[in-house]
Amino acid sequence: TAVGSSGLTLGSKLNFSTFKGVQRLFVTIWYDQSLNAYNALQTTASSQPELLMNTSGAGSTKPSLSFNGNYFFNQTRLNLEQFAERQNFLANGFFSNNDTLNKTDFRQNHSFATRIEEEIDSMNTVILKADFRFTGSQFEERNQAVFSKNGNEKNNELSVTNKNENDTRVLNSLGIFRHKFKKKGRSLAASAAYSNNATDAIDNILSINDFFKANTFTEQVRYLNQNGNNTKSQQVKSSLLFTDALSKKLFVETFYNFANTQNDVSRPVTDPEKNNKRIDSLSIYFKNDILYNRFGSTLRYAYEGVNLSAGLAAQQLQIGGSYARSKQEDWLEKPLRLSFFNVLPFFESDIEFENNLSTSFGYSYQVSEPRISDLQPVPNINNPAFKIEGNPKLT
Repeated sequence: TAVGSSGLTLGSKLNFSTFKGVQRLFVTIWYDQSLNAYNALQTTASSQPELLMNTSGAGSTKPSLSFNGNYFFNQTRLNLEQFAERQNFLANGFFSNNDTLNKTDFRQNHSFATRIEEEIDSMNTVILKADFRFTGSQFEERNQAVFSKNGNEKNNELSVTNKNENDTRVLNSLGIFRHKFKKKGRSLAASAAYSNNATDAIDNILSINDFFKANTFTEQVRYLNQNGNNTKSQQVKSSLLFTDALSKKLFVETFYNFANTQNDVSRPVTDPEKNNKRIDSLSIYFKNDILYNRFGSTLRYAYEGVNLSAGLAAQQLQIGGSYARSKQEDWLEKPLRLSFFNVLPFFESDIEFENNLSTSFGYSYQVSEPRISDLQPVPNINNPAFKIEGNPKLT
């Protein structure tokens, strides 16, 4: 059908299958419905997509392809000045600290997302989703803290300057298949997803802990470090959900979830005042993987404004990891292997009364894996007053 040859006027309605008839339809222009005139145009006939009809089921009067895409950009800048004073009282006196914080945080984000849905027939539907995001940020924080005893006896002054530049690229993709059975209320859904995250960052850290009673410069504590932080992470996950109606009021849902996450992190720490010589005690390279399995079932009751759900799930987390001073060196310890098994209960109620009144109550118990930084015995001294080091025996 040539453009403008349908004979229809603005506002006219015509069944799509009648309009198509026996002819083949190709998409020349995909009009932007937002009124911004961002129309998709394809003038090459051999490259134009064909618009097809479903051939069976109730969906035979609908186009078989649904597609959308969007682009989003945002930018934020935060400037913060903060002052705080705190006193801690002891049996034989008190100590206090005065904090001054200046922070600048700049971020910009580009994201693109698309979604394609195809109704194969009235019983089966396939959905594909993907989004890509690029984020750039610049961060600077200056913190000064003065620690005193008994109000007027100054003990030390801590000055910390942290600067960070970060570029992150994230890709998420998801595929969903839904199948409806002939029995009303019975369905099966399966999904699979893949995520990839890559981060390139540089931290510049300057901190001086000045003790007022120190006699020599060596009695001061001074750090000037430059940290690289290159992270690669990918995750594969999938799930199954089976729903069945036991009666008009009672439903049962059975589910299985699987996920595997792999991280590869390199964090070399160097001293700019010594020709960027590596600081072995602070540098780290580690790999870790997390295997997640969960299986359970939920019973759901719904009738005249009363909704009750109760369920139980068995969950297992398996964590493995190894670390070294750099990617080219041997592992420092035997590979870390931890396993966590938990039984997770769930209950939720939602009851609606007359006059728009309702009450709800719920209980759930969730267990998530510890962060790998909580497990690796490598010190983090971005703030020398609060040293952080992971515990590989964490349970």
